[in-house]
Amino acid sequence: MNSNNDVIDDSRIVIEDDRIVSIGACSEPVGNALPAEELEHAKTLNARGKLIIPGLINAHTHNIYYLMRGLGMEFELLGWLKKAMWPCLSEMNAEEAYIGALLGYAENIKNGNTSVMDNFYMSRRNKANADSIAEAACKSGLRVGLVRGCHDVQGMIPLEFIEPPEEAAEEYERLIATWHGKNDGKISVWLSPVNLLYSSEKAIETLKSLMDKHLVGLHTHVAEAKREVEMIEERFGMGYIEVLDRFGIVGSKFHAAHAVWLSDREIDILAERGATVIHNPASNMLLASGIAPVSKMIARGVNVALGTDSPNNSQDMIESMKLAMLLQRVGLLDPQAMSPSTVLKMATRAGAQALGLEGSLGSIEPGKLADIVIINSDVIHNLPVYDHVTNLVLSGKCSDVETVIIGGEVVMENRVLKTIDEAGLIKEVKRVARDLSARALSRLGG
Repeated sequence: MNSNNDVIDDSRIVIEDDRIVSIGACSEPVGNALPAEELEHAKTLNARGKLIIPGLINAHTHNIYYLMRGLGMEFELLGWLKKAMWPCLSEMNAEEAYIGALLGYAENIKNGNTSVMDNFYMSRRNKANADSIAEAACKSGLRVGLVRGCHDVQGMIPLEFIEPPEEAAEEYERLIATWHGKNDGKISVWLSPVNLLYSSEKAIETLKSLMDKHLVGLHTHVAEAKREVEMIEERFGMGYIEVLDRFGIVGSKFHAAHAVWLSDREIDILAERGATVIHNPASNMLLASGIAPVSKMIARGVNVALGTDSPNNSQDMIESMKLAMLLQRVGLLDPQAMSPSTVLKMATRAGAQALGLEGSLGSIEPGKLADIVIINSDVIHNLPVYDHVTNLVLSGKCSDVETVIIGGEVVMENRVLKTIDEAGLIKEVKRVARDLSARALSRLGG
């Protein structure tokens, strides 16, 4: 995934500490890349016959929501929130947040995702849940953007999720001081007005001040459902992106998750400001939100990354790549509307740009961070192979992911997680999910 999209056969990658130091032919002596004393203690992974790609970047998901996997699937967006997510999030305690986050992180690793933008929020009485999620992120070894959400407009959102802007700002200050840059720089803290619908102008101004003060990014849901866009236009007289741009929010550290219903003017603003749209094809389909104009946005110069989201039931970025490509083709009735190489770029290099790490992630090149995935492509559903990228996107399965390296650390080898006790986690998930869902159902009155 370098600038030429080179596919290199018969190669050897050498990693030292957290970086790729060389890429050479297998016939070349490894001693040319590492001193003899280091070579003696080096770990060798035999990937002969495998496909090696940069770690996939899941640029928008909600890991603790996976503790509620499958609930509310018969509703559109607002119904899903009201009937499933909000009751469970209201009840969720710190232990459940930790287990739910770890469940999501484990699934991301097993699917070949090495970086995750994890969007979450909690009730005012359970602020410590954010720390539980951060602890799980550190435990997993993933590169995680902790995207802590906030709301301050009453009406649609349950009262227990409403925070005055100054209270939310105080919590962001605490989280940044506690977690930003932790775990050898793998953890970052991002701001998130969950949706402009639930944010006052004072809240947006407060968050802009925090962005400037701490040089952190802002990640928010934008124009996901058509009715949301109508409500924003009724309130502000303009679209989501136009409003946020008026506050100076839209820039290289701005993420617009979904962006299904944007005007041409809003697309132009995103391109002009160097902002990122995060496309979530599976959840957009499941909630019947619509088809985002991804091909148009890319053609106009918008950086478009890819995410799984959570009303999806899967953190499979290989599946998300396939769905993203197929949606554009069927939506535009054009078999050339989007290519396999384009969606692979969305899941790697575009994701790295979204994180502000394009110089360190997104491709396998000397000097870059060693976030690498080894995939078994020599399986019946993937043969024969005429083009590796086409087969990965259209024939690949998340179960083909064998080994995952993040920052030079092997976090999964031969499908065995190294940082998480998978069997123990499964038992804990089953235990807490029963209790949480029962309390949520009781909250709904039955």
